[in-house]
Amino acid sequence: MTNTTKQRVSTALPTAWQRAEAKVKTFDSDAVIDAYLAGRKDGFTHGMNEMQRATTELLKNNAAKVASYTLEVFEFLKGQDVIPVDAYLKVLSWDELNVLVLVEEETFLKPDFKSVYNLVYDLEDASEAQNLALNFSFAPVNDSFNTACMNADGFTLRFEPSDEVATA
Repeated sequence: MTNTTKQRVSTALPTAWQRAEAKVKTFDSDAVIDAYLAGRKDGFTHGMNEMQRATTELLKNNAAKVASYTLEVFEFLKGQDVIPVDAYLKVLSWDELNVLVLVEEETFLKPDFKSVYNLVYDLEDASEAQNLALNFSFAPVNDSFNTACMNADGFTLRFEPSDEVATA
């Protein structure tokens, strides 16, 4: 097997020959392709950054709405003598959020507890008008309740009411 090596041929012309400046700027095909690829990469990156920024902003707005709705549910439950223990948020997408409200088992089993579903239905319906898919669920809490299982199901963001939530 023979080993062949390419010898580079120098393309440098004698100094007597200089490139003439064209009256109209032209580019060779390699320069055009390189510019296209660089612009495509930069444009794609810029477009993705803008899309990510917009999606993040929409998610923040929707999470604020859901926090306000969750506070409304908490207030309603307290009015029914049901003490909510906690609430957790599961984000499925920027426009689809699930809330799991935890209540004490003995109050969860009260017949009066069912009235909260009317409020939740109205809130879920109102959220649809705002292009937000919202789902409230309720779970009873007792001594054997395992929050690790709940976290494994995706409910990882804990609701902590603040003054900011009330004004959202």
